[in-house]
Amino acid sequence: MENLNETIQFLIQSLQTYTGNNPIWILYPVALILIWFLGKKGDRKLFIGVFVTECLTIFNPFVVKVLLDVFGFGTRFVRFLWIIVFFITIGYALTLLIFASAKTGVRILTGGICLALIVTLGIPVFRGTEDFPYKKATNAYFVGQEILDLSSIIHSEGIEQPRILSDGLLLVYRQYDPDVRSYVSRRILQKIEKTSEEKFMKKKKIKDWMKKIVAVYYYHDYSLPAEEFQSLVRGSKVDYIISTTRELDEYLSGTTMYVLGQTENYRVWKVV
Repeated sequence: MENLNETIQFLIQSLQTYTGNNPIWILYPVALILIWFLGKKGDRKLFIGVFVTECLTIFNPFVVKVLLDVFGFGTRFVRFLWIIVFFITIGYALTLLIFASAKTGVRILTGGICLALIVTLGIPVFRGTEDFPYKKATNAYFVGQEILDLSSIIHSEGIEQPRILSDGLLLVYRQYDPDVRSYVSRRILQKIEKTSEEKFMKKKKIKDWMKKIVAVYYYHDYSLPAEEFQSLVRGSKVDYIISTTRELDEYLSGTTMYVLGQTENYRVWKVV
């Protein structure tokens, strides 16, 4: 029951994150009621059907628990809420309400009331409690300049689909450059983030040599000789190691690997 309660709390937090606690969401259940009474049979099947499907899937704590445990979506689960046809449902329901009367004056009055509700309940980004951190794009790719600089370094040697040892950086980086391969899969990376080094090292399905690499890079356990670490990453066909800490830089400097290039926050070490 405790796990179920945690899943329910996770669902509530995800919905709060997605909606931003915007009061306009009050209109969503109202819109469903309007469609039920004012809409045609096909309308009810479509909009109510979508809502029922959502309740059985992305809002079902038992289904969500499986998605989190098996696929490890974590905070990315909130993306599933994008499939809620929220604005379309409200817009269509209000249209039905406006045209429910044949009189033009009533339609204008109803439309004005609907507009007032949307303006009153909605929270535009420019009227929020905090200014949204808008940042003007500085390049045609709409990514940070540091990502472009990293890409230039990584591809400077012309290696096709280079394999990288990195942390969560690649989750962002690969949106721009999907040809780069990650040594650690997203699923394993999520396990590392949620698991202590002691527990991770006891996992039987993960090879010993991979555990040693993970211990050094992700858990910052530098007890393994640097030369052995170099041999392991070279044997794993890793082309580059992305470093974000001076401790790792000092550790790698004890090998024949070298810094191929660097940006403001990252050093790209060449594995040799």
